[in-house]
Amino acid sequence: MGASVGSNLDCHQGRFENANGYALFADSVAVKGAVFLSKDFYAKGGIFLQDAQIEDGLYLDSAMLAPDSPTNEVDLRFARALTLADSEITDRSNWPQPGKLRLDGFTYEKLSPNSPTDSEYRLRWLQTQRGNGRFSPQPYAQLARVLKSSGYEQEATEILIGKQEAARHYGNLSRFKWLWNWVLGKTIAHGYKPTRALFMSLAVIVFGTGLFHIGYRDGWIEASDLEAYTIATAEDSSLTYPEFFPLTYSFDVFLPVIDFHQASYWIPEASLGEPVDQNIDSLSTGIRDGGVLLAYFWLQIILGWVLTSLWVAGFTGLVRRIE
Repeated sequence: MGASVGSNLDCHQGRFENANGYALFADSVAVKGAVFLSKDFYAKGGIFLQDAQIEDGLYLDSAMLAPDSPTNEVDLRFARALTLADSEITDRSNWPQPGKLRLDGFTYEKLSPNSPTDSEYRLRWLQTQRGNGRFSPQPYAQLARVLKSSGYEQEATEILIGKQEAARHYGNLSRFKWLWNWVLGKTIAHGYKPTRALFMSLAVIVFGTGLFHIGYRDGWIEASDLEAYTIATAEDSSLTYPEFFPLTYSFDVFLPVIDFHQASYWIPEASLGEPVDQNIDSLSTGIRDGGVLLAYFWLQIILGWVLTSLWVAGFTGLVRRIE
């Protein structure tokens, strides 16, 4: 505990066994060089490097951990290294099982050239922490920072998205926070992919255009000011009433601020159209086609407020700062 190593701590091809405890215990060790747990390094039992200060790299390439050891754990909490070197693990039995990898507070400046940068693999690596009793966002933020500084910006973004997804699954969030996290994840990927909300908005507008076209064609939509409409459509009238355009109307209903002078002049009427349950003898709700369209009209207004707000919050980075 608290030992100092003047050069490298070299455990190449070492075999460490303590099935009932720690196979390698190096708490708060200060290493002037690198720590090599590589080249067929084998441990049966835990590896404890908590608070280790490593001036060079931590090399875990080809490390093997006994899969049948109940104390098979790698503890790197609050350790510091210049470089993390770990080749991709193809045999998951050689890596700690869920809850046996501890990375909270572990910091490093870069990954070695041979270390995987693929976000999918790295998220699986980070998820090995789950089961420790609490969710820690620091290992995700640390890895994202290193990936971004190395030019892997897309991979860093996926890690940060994964951090929020992990928080929802393992962070013991309240019901409201869980639901809000889910909404942000499905709509704008927690602020990292705000264009999702834009595409959803366009889909809603296009869908609404079709419905409002049908509604106007079949007479379920009427002028909101019938008196003004009657006067404007009289044969000798010099007044005009805005003509109905389905696409413009859908935009006007959806966008909460911009006024195209459509939604305020035309409105679905709940009393118009055929009863929606006319072919079901045992059911009589009194709801007509116009009532269904009116309900969708209100729904599109709500979706407009929600999606445009999320779109703006995502592009301005507000969601990322709040989360």
